[in-house]
This record gives sequence, C-alpha cells and structure tokens, in this order.
Amino acid sequence: MTSVGLSRLGYDTTLEIQKSVLGMLSSDPRVVKGGKTKLIEQIDYLTAKEITVIRGAQAKLLHNQVLRKELQEAGIKVRLFDPFLDSKGTLISRVKNPDSSGVEFVGGRNGVTFFSISSGKMAGNGVLASIFDIVKNYGSVDIVSTSETEVSFTIDSAISQRKLNEMTLKIRETLEIQEDGYENFVKYEKNKALVFCVDKIYIIANEHFEKQQQLFQKVV
Repeated sequence: MTSVGLSRLGYDTTLEIQKSVLGMLSSDPRVVKGGKTKLIEQIDYLTAKEITVIRGAQAKLLHNQVLRKELQEAGIKVRLFDPFLDSKGTLISRVKNPDSSGVEFVGGRNGVTFFSISSGKMAGNGVLASIFDIVKNYGSVDIVSTSETEVSFTIDSAISQRKLNEMTLKIRETLEIQEDGYENFVKYEKNKALVFCVDKIYIIANEHFEKQQQLFQKVV
C-alpha cells in the first residue's frame, strides 16, 4: 500500500511517500543475514535513483519517475517511510549522506552470461554498433566495458543455449572469426552474477548462490 502527500515547514517542502517499508536499506535483507542491513537515513537524489534502478520493481521502493529532474531542481525533498513504525525512514535531498563509509548500497543480480569479444576489426567504423544490433535481438544488456580492440558485456541468462549459439555465430561472422585465438576471440561464460556497489560494479563467478551471499556478508 502506498500513500503520497506534501508537507511544508516554512519554505522547506517535502514529498512524503508512505509505504510498508522501513526506507532505503544498505543491502537486501533476504540475502544479507544477521542484522547487518542498515537503514539509510539520508541520501542524495542521484544515489537514491541508482539504488532504485538496481533493486528494480520487485523491491517496491520508488518508481524511477519519482526522483525526476524537476523535483531535484525545485529542491523538494522526498521522505520514504512506514507511518506505522517508529522510524523517520529515508530522507532524499541534495545533501549526501554525512555518515557514509563510501559504499551506500550493495546489491546483486543472479543468472547472467558474461561475453568477452576481441578483434582487430573492433576499431573499424560501425563495428561495435553492428555487434549490439545482433545482441539486442536476443536479450537485454546490463553492463558494457569497451577498449580499442575488446568489448565485454553481460546479458540475461534466460536466453536459451540454442539462441546463445546462434548469437555467437552471427558475431563471429561479423568479425570474421572462425576460431578463437590469442587476439581474436568470442567467448562467453554462463552462471555469473553481477554485484553492485554504488557507485562500483563488479562481476563474479556465481555457480552457487551461497558464494554470493558470503561475499555480501563480507562487503557489508
């Protein structure tokens, strides 16, 4: 259940969003056990928006449009809280968290496939665009890293093995790579996980969910 209202104290206007959540948390309590997940009492707009995108719709925190540019420019604060709990929740404003240790949030996403492609043709005009024109027909890309001759990206592992092989073959044909070598290759690894540390992103092996959970415990 969600309730929205405006409160005003002098010239200070706050958009109050009442939901059945404590507020924004430093991690997913379903993954990070032992009470190590903490409430983020104060956070800036940009960081809050990043966390909202990472957590996705399932977290039921905020819609992306809530933290729109016009709200920020007007200096309207946003408070996310549960009115039935003895907590002020999370205040979102232009001010960064004064108590931040440098990492506001740790989250993750299971079931991704990691692609690594290298070719001397990569520097050619429109080659990278051609690769992603192929990829977009098979799944959604999360993270992309590029250099002069290499590109790495992650794609949802919901893609079937048949389509994965088909996509790989088309990329090979585009780059004219018949066999993998030291400088020219098209490789992928399945069963990976993305671990997000706002504002840093890491890719780790994820054969077992327990390994990801242990990593979260150490980071948080």
